[in-house]
Amino acid sequence: GYMLYEWDVAPNWETAPMASVAPIQFDNGVLLTGYALQDGIVYLDWVLPPQNKGADYQYSVQMFDADGNRVAQLDKTFWHGRHWCANDRLLTWGDLDTTSDVSSMQVSMYRLGTGKQIGQYFNANVLDALGNPMGQYADIQLIE
Repeated sequence: GYMLYEWDVAPNWETAPMASVAPIQFDNGVLLTGYALQDGIVYLDWVLPPQNKGADYQYSVQMFDADGNRVAQLDKTFWHGRHWCANDRLLTWGDLDTTSDVSSMQVSMYRLGTGKQIGQYFNANVLDALGNPMGQYADIQLIE
C-alpha cells in the first residue's frame, strides 16, 4: 500500500539514516540515490522522472554475503508511472531479513508481461554516465 501526504515544505526524513550513493540511472528515467537498512527493513531513496502512463514496475532487492551468496530477497510493486512527477522524491521500504552478514546488495527494476506476454519479465537497464546500458541491476557495496 501507499500513503500520500501533501506539505508546503517536505519533512525531514528521520526514520533511518540514508546512505547516499552516486545516482544510479535506470532506462525508465528513475534514479536510485540512497538506501538504509534498519531493524529488518530496507529503505530505498528514489528520484522520479515525469509521468509515464503504463510504466508499472516492480523492484527487487537482493542481499549478498562476502562470499557472494544470496542471503535475502525482496520484490515489491513500485509507484505506478501514471503518478510520477518529475524530480519527486520517493521512499520505499520492505521487510528484508538482514540477520546474516551482508556485504552488498543488488537493486533492479522490471515490468511484468501482460496479455500475450504474461509470465515474462522485462528488466529496466542500468545506464552509465553516457546513457549506455551497463546491466540490469545496480550492485551496491554496503557501508558498515
